[in-house]
Amino acid sequence: MWLLYSILTIVFWGLWGFAIKIASRHMEWYQLYVLSNAVSFVVSAGIVMVERQSFLSLGKLSLYGIVAGFLGTLGYIFFILATRSGKVAIVVPLTATYPVITFILGVLLLREQVHLHHIAGMVLAIVGAILLSI
Repeated sequence: MWLLYSILTIVFWGLWGFAIKIASRHMEWYQLYVLSNAVSFVVSAGIVMVERQSFLSLGKLSLYGIVAGFLGTLGYIFFILATRSGKVAIVVPLTATYPVITFILGVLLLREQVHLHHIAGMVLAIVGAILLSI
């Protein structure tokens, strides 16, 4: 199932990046941010109702979710600003290199194993982003 989910993520995020660019031509960045997050809130409320579980029952682990939400929010705001002022064909691939940071943190802080092909993939992603942004 992970492959299907990955493909669906690529499709929806690809459409999402394009929709952000179109929407940013017709509204201010903060309007776009608030509107898109209102939709996210409605979807989140639906998930809570369907799952019927308290998401607050995680205790101290909830802090990680809050931090992730805060960091994701900042990234999303800067993504909107980047697509508003830059070319979507450059901004989206460039910002898609964010897994490099996750990769480095996973290796340094979580002691995850790294193989040569992982490093090669990260280097190629960075080189690709540089080539796209030139």
